Amino acid sequence: MRIAIGSNKGGVGKTTLAINIASALSQNHSVVVVDADPQRSVSHWKSIAGDKNNLDVVSLSQKDEMLTVAKHYDHCVIDCPPSVEMEATTEAMLAAEFFLIPVLPSPLDLWASLRIEEELTRIREEGNASLKAALVLNQIEPRTKLSSQVADVLKQLSIPNLETQIRRRVVFRNAILDGRSVFEAGKKGQDAADEISAVLKEIL
Repeated sequence: MRIAIGSNKGGVGKTTLAINIASALSQNHSVVVVDADPQRSVSHWKSIAGDKNNLDVVSLSQKDEMLTVAKHYDHCVIDCPPSVEMEATTEAMLAAEFFLIPVLPSPLDLWASLRIEEELTRIREEGNASLKAALVLNQIEPRTKLSSQVADVLKQLSIPNLETQIRRRVVFRNAILDGRSVFEAGKKGQDAADEISAVLKEIL
């Protein structure tokens, strides 16, 4: 499956999700991560990870290139730029089968998500009619009123919401800094790994 992960705002945990979703898939399948973000954060993470992680990482920005590479793997995860208006994001959405949109529990993220609805419609009309998409609430703090309010507002958008929500956990950041995913973080990463696995179960 080809899964693109993108948003219309930076700092939503997009790359962290891409790395961990790809790592979850790599436990039983061959996986390539396409680093389409100009910041090349996944590529930098891979340079730290080295042989500690069996993911292949390539930097590509064109749909045809992505499709060609994806043919050689069971799954392809595409880390998009933090804007749906960038060409590389459009190319990734045209190449993908599923577009996952992480959203933080904040009004700014909700407003940014409205633009994604328009872009999804355009992509489906212009060449990828079967593209599926879903929002996932990321970095939530369950006890806060804002998180619950944002979750309620998201349900009013036309884009489906995943039932699984990703909590704000230090292990996500620490694992990335160490060139790992939460699946290589031992007991400290178990709850985080369970959340990522639940997200994948909903997507697949």
